[in-house]
Parts: sequence; structure tokens; C-alpha cells
Amino acid sequence: MELIRVQDSDYRKTYELYMSFPESENGYMNNVYGYDYDRFLEWIDKKRNWSLGKELPEGFVADTTYVLADNAFDVTLVFGPLYHLYEKEEVEKAIDEAIRVTKKDGIILFAFISVFAIMYSNYFTGNWGAGQEENFTQDYKVRHFKEQLFTGYDVAEFEDLFLEKRSHGSPPRGWMAL
Repeated sequence: MELIRVQDSDYRKTYELYMSFPESENGYMNNVYGYDYDRFLEWIDKKRNWSLGKELPEGFVADTTYVLADNAFDVTLVFGPLYHLYEKEEVEKAIDEAIRVTKKDGIILFAFISVFAIMYSNYFTGNWGAGQEENFTQDYKVRHFKEQLFTGYDVAEFEDLFLEKRSHGSPPRGWMAL
């Protein structure tokens, strides 16, 4: 695995990566959210000094921030994020990031929860009809919504997430959904 110190990275690519993250999500705080590029470069200078133990605020310890290198992994495991991403754009970002860090001949393994497992767990002994109404549109497309702790996929819907990626020739050679 190749990690690159932020201060040694391609600043423009690192800036774009950071700006793709929300300000706060699932416990991750993006401290540079909303920065313009010049202010981001100032932050990198600050991080460079902090990693050397210089100009640390009182009570801070030296730290270094890293980003993952492009094409760094033979195998990339994506076990968890997809159950908690409700917007198609968020799912696309997760898939694209897995592609970015995986070698061209690599394999990416994705885990997802079946919407039918959610239905079984939440509605089998209750009101199945209410579950269908809550989890599916009238034309039987899966609904993804934040009020539910986990989001599930129909297998065909999950596979469709990758069809466009395949047509652009961007993914590594192997895909597997668990």
C-alpha cells in the first residue's frame, strides 16, 4: 500500500479529493470543506509544519495526513460504505474512489445488503405491505432513504451501478458483489 503525505501529493488532485467530501459525515470531519484553492495550500503548509512538530497549537502532537496513491492495490475491499450511502452521487463517488486506488489488473470486492433482507428483518412479522410501500416505488425500484439505518439493493440495481463503468473501460478486471 502506498500512502502519500498530503504535503508531497499533487495538490490540485488532493484539493479536488477533499472538496468531494462533505463537511461532516459519519464521524469524519473535513476541516478544509469550502476552502478555496489558495486557502487549501495554506492548510497544506500548516500540515507540513505540524508533521515536523513546528507551530503546533497548545496541546497538539505532531501528526501527518496521508492520501492513498492511485493504482496502489491489487485487491480493494469495499465492505460497509454502500449500506449507508443513500444518494446515487455518493455511491458513484465510493465506486470511483475504489477504482482510483485499485491497479488496472486488480479486483474490487463490494459488500451490500439485499433490500429483501431488510424487508424480511423489518416487516416479516409486521406489515409487509407497509414495508413494500416504504422500500419500493410504484414501479418497484428500490428507495434509498436516510431514515432507515441501512439501505439495501436489488441485485439487478446493484449490477447496474457498474454497467456504465464497464462501458468506459475504467474498472479493474474483476468485480464481485458479496
